[in-house]
Amino acid sequence: MRRPTGEYLRQIAWQPVPIFHPTACLRTEVLQELRDRPDFIHAEDYDLWLRLCRHHRIDNVPKVLLHYRIHPTSVSHVYPAVQRSSAWRAFREHFPEVDVPLEDFETLTGVSCETSPLTRMRLKRPWRKQLFGSFTASAHDDLWYTARWLRARVRGARCRS
Repeated sequence: MRRPTGEYLRQIAWQPVPIFHPTACLRTEVLQELRDRPDFIHAEDYDLWLRLCRHHRIDNVPKVLLHYRIHPTSVSHVYPAVQRSSAWRAFREHFPEVDVPLEDFETLTGVSCETSPLTRMRLKRPWRKQLFGSFTASAHDDLWYTARWLRARVRGARCRS
């Protein structure tokens, strides 16, 4: 699946892991301006990317430059509830008009592909304009999630990316 680029990447930056930490390249002064905030334990990077996307241009390099290993001792596996709660609080701070309950946050962000694409589309309908800005970007997100959901069904596993 093609990686998102340019303006579309900015529109989906509210989703978990829009940018993998080891792949990020940014100016030192930008990073010093934004700094990690410890209020969002185990989701500091998510908060950082949300703030970065709000004020700076972001993009993906169209070439694979990193192979990322997922393992059972990573923060995402060891502290999933704390990470989800912190990410939800960061999301709420950056999108106060999107009043999504914590229990719907994982479905909305597409972390778990256990929810059918139709159910997810219905859940995000009230906030499409705030999150995507355009119908095209929202439809692209629906297709992206549906492809991940179908791939997870074929593999019999949870979605990751």
